[in-house]
Parts: sequence; structure tokens; C-alpha cells
Amino acid sequence: GEPALRHRASAGSLHQGASCGGGARVQGAHAEEKAGGHTKALDAEEKRLGISRRTQEQALGGSKEELELECRQLNKQVAKQTGVFYRIKTDQDALIKGHTTRIKALQALRDNVEKTCNEKFHMYLARRGHLGQLTVDHEQEVVKKGASDPNATWVTDLKQLSGGERSYTTVAFLLALGQWSESSFRCLDEFDVFMDAINRRIAVETLLENALELPDKQYVLLTPQDIQAIELARQLLETKKKIQIPEFFVKTVQMRPARR
Repeated sequence: GEPALRHRASAGSLHQGASCGGGARVQGAHAEEKAGGHTKALDAEEKRLGISRRTQEQALGGSKEELELECRQLNKQVAKQTGVFYRIKTDQDALIKGHTTRIKALQALRDNVEKTCNEKFHMYLARRGHLGQLTVDHEQEVVKKGASDPNATWVTDLKQLSGGERSYTTVAFLLALGQWSESSFRCLDEFDVFMDAINRRIAVETLLENALELPDKQYVLLTPQDIQAIELARQLLETKKKIQIPEFFVKTVQMRPARR
């Protein structure tokens, strides 16, 4: 009985083994079929992605490698241009700083010129007992003159002064501005017109004194009046300054009468 049981058991095991082998084949077939479906799906996805990539590359103007190369080249150009920009900015900052400094210096010089001219103008007029003031309108580029006569009547229109006072005020104004002129020659034509003897003497004396203070300038004075006033002014200036003015300092040339 025992050998027979083993035989039946072995036969059952063989039958079960055969059944298991058949099931494995079926499962393998299903797995292969499923894998094949996945492969086709992957192929389709790959194809779709390839088409999408080519479309994007065409839209972007190149492949990934080409774009990366172009990007590196552009980065180099950006770095180079950034250096140029900062060099230009440094020069620009220096120019702006220099411009600001010059503007401040110009304003200081302008204020100094206005102040000095005002003081000189007042000083020259004070010799005749007048007061004077210059007002500079830099916006309109106009110089306004104000003066007062010995009676302390303040006028801004020089036509309100007498002829001699107006001529003397003009001389004072030209002398006040003249020190800021780099021209080596100062020419005054008929500067003493309408002046009385006192105004004329003081005007000539003031001109000679100004010429002494500026030895590098040459003055040319044209007058239809008596030239003896020039010699008198010279002597008075020597007495006032307690100096000896050389004869060659003042040279008088009398012009010929006009031809008729």
C-alpha cells in the first residue's frame, strides 16, 4: 500500500506542475502583450515629443546645443559691454562733477565781478559827491545803473541827470567794468562831452589814476576840448599821490583841423 500512495502522489505532483507551467505561459503572454502596448505608447510619446522639440527649436532658432553656445557668446558680449558701460559711466560722473564745479566757480566769479564793479562804480561817483549802484540781471543780460545827484535824488534813468553828470557817470561805469576786460587797449571817444570844468578835471584825473593802477593797459582818450585840462589833472594827481609821474606816461597828440 505505501508504494502505491507515493506513485499517486508523484502523478498528482506532475499534473499540478503541468498546470502551473501552462498558467505561467499564459501570464507571460499577457505580460508581453501589455509590454508591447506600453512600448507602442512610449514610441508614440517619443515621436510626439520629438515633433514638439523640433517645433520649439525652430521657433527658438536653434537646437539646445546651439542655443547654449549662443548664450555663452552673448554672456561674453554682455560682460564686455558691461565693462565699457562702467568705464563710460566713470567718465560721465567725472564730467558731471567737473561741470558742477565749474558752474559753482562761474557763479562765484559772477558774484565777485558784480560786487567789485558795484564798489568801483560807487567809488568813482563818490568823488563827485554822488552815490551809485549797479544791478545785474543775468537772466536778461542787462546791467541797470542807478545814481543820485548831490541832493540825494535817486534816479535810474540817466536822462534825468545833467549832461555833465551823465557823461561822468558813463566814464565811472566804463572804468568799473574795464578792470575785468583783458583787452590791452582802452579807448574813450569824446568822453568829456557836456562836462563842466570841474567834472572834466575829476574825470581826467580818475582816468590817469586808473592808468597808473593798470600799467599793462594803454589808454587812448579822444576829446575835442582843451587839452590843458589833462596836464592840470596830471599835476593834481602827482600832488594827491605824492609821486612823480614820468613825462612819457602821458603823451598828447593834437590832431590837425578837419579839411574844409
